Amino acid sequence: MLSLFYRLFSSIQLTIILLIACMFIIFLGTLEQVDLGIQEVQIRYFQTFFIFYNYPQNWPASFIVKNWYIPLPGGYLLGCLLLINLFFSHIRYYNPKRKKWGIFLIHLGLVFLIISGFTTSFWKKESQICIQEGCSTNFSEDYTNNEFVIIDKSNVNFDTIFNIPISLLKSKIIIDIKELPFLIQCDDYFDNSSIGLQTKNLDSNNNQATEGIASKIKLVVWPKEITYKQNNINTATAYITLKDRNGDSIGRWLVSNLISEQFPPQEFENNNNYFQIALRFQRHYYPFALELLEFRHDRYPGTTIPRNFSSLIKIKPYNKIQSYQFLISMNNPLRYNGYTFYQASFLNQDKTSILQVVKNPTWQLPYCSVLIIGIGLITQFTTHLIKFLSKKQK
Repeated sequence: MLSLFYRLFSSIQLTIILLIACMFIIFLGTLEQVDLGIQEVQIRYFQTFFIFYNYPQNWPASFIVKNWYIPLPGGYLLGCLLLINLFFSHIRYYNPKRKKWGIFLIHLGLVFLIISGFTTSFWKKESQICIQEGCSTNFSEDYTNNEFVIIDKSNVNFDTIFNIPISLLKSKIIIDIKELPFLIQCDDYFDNSSIGLQTKNLDSNNNQATEGIASKIKLVVWPKEITYKQNNINTATAYITLKDRNGDSIGRWLVSNLISEQFPPQEFENNNNYFQIALRFQRHYYPFALELLEFRHDRYPGTTIPRNFSSLIKIKPYNKIQSYQFLISMNNPLRYNGYTFYQASFLNQDKTSILQVVKNPTWQLPYCSVLIIGIGLITQFTTHLIKFLSKKQK
């Protein structure tokens, strides 16, 4: 049994099958990008062990497999199998006495390359900074995830932020935070919705807010399907009820990532303390502040064709007096304190710069993998070339 297992996982035939499976999954994922977008395809096809593929209704023989979900291997499973296959095949076929160091380096580089795919999917974080000229910020926002926060503003020197996971809101359980004088409960949560005036749409959701901006101008919610389009953003909305320790209602708020951006903060007072309540895009705070000194949108002379986008940034670390200036352009990102800042886009008639922020602790691993593979290929080729030339000379 062990011998059969060893021959199976060290066979070249298994390698070919796994590579074909990888190409097939990439093909399916590429087709799905039209409807799901890049990020959702990565989650469903590559950052999972199994895929349950819904056979398209416009494909041949769709009437036979109508509404079937076909199980397929996901990216994680194929990556693990490739690592196992590479390990056993190297043990089976590699002979150190023949001094095939090139083969060893190629295999080692492939192992690091596959591992780098896993580490990137686990630890890579992407977000954006939208900043106007002359303004500064110390956080970026992830427009694909949301967070619910209660902000205690009682202290004049600092704010205390209580971040509550969205999963707890969706469970609709009573959330008890010891540092807060009230309880939190989510009555309804919508992953995507529209917000408008109740007078314009009488058939809207009847669940009304009693506090905050929604109660003043009679805002209501209409649920919508989740969108996966690349340039679309889901408007998450929730009705939140706060209760005192005796269970009596303090009020109900309508919170949304749309309200937090377009309206003033929703504030309230409780037990002589001042609080803010918000559902917003997930924020990543930094130990430094970024100030946009100048944004430039250069064009080719006599045309409207963009030639270059650049942002002159000043970074002010909190633990240092000295500040630093950097120029971020299209092909010149900034790497600072473990983050990489790319020039992504612009808004507001060239007055607002949008920076893409990427944090990947293992970003150097793919480069090392390719370098090791390159050295292995050169070593293997040089070894065979020397043998060939020596035989030809004899």
